[in-house]
Amino acid sequence: RFVREYASARNEHRVLTEDLKFLPEPRQQRIRELEREVVQGFAAALAALRPGLDSAGLAKPVTMLLFGMINWTYTWHRPEGALSDTQLAELVSQLLLGGLAAVEPAEVA
Repeated sequence: RFVREYASARNEHRVLTEDLKFLPEPRQQRIRELEREVVQGFAAALAALRPGLDSAGLAKPVTMLLFGMINWTYTWHRPEGALSDTQLAELVSQLLLGGLAAVEPAEVA
């Protein structure tokens, strides 16, 4: 879902990752609060998928690794290229849920 959203809002995402500092402080704080809510919600979802992550203190780090992986796709991924947004999203899901061993090589256009 994140990859799909980012694909349709590349410019907006770029503003969030690069230009937040130009907003007035109260607006920056509100955006950071919303970002923390998203991270907490995703960490909770991962902990539900993989019991023990949260108790080991790993749900948030795994979440941040995932977001680190997808947050910068707009800098290199081109939807008109060999890998579609849908294929990219599938690849992210495979890596998250199964690690590198789960990545299924498939032909790209």
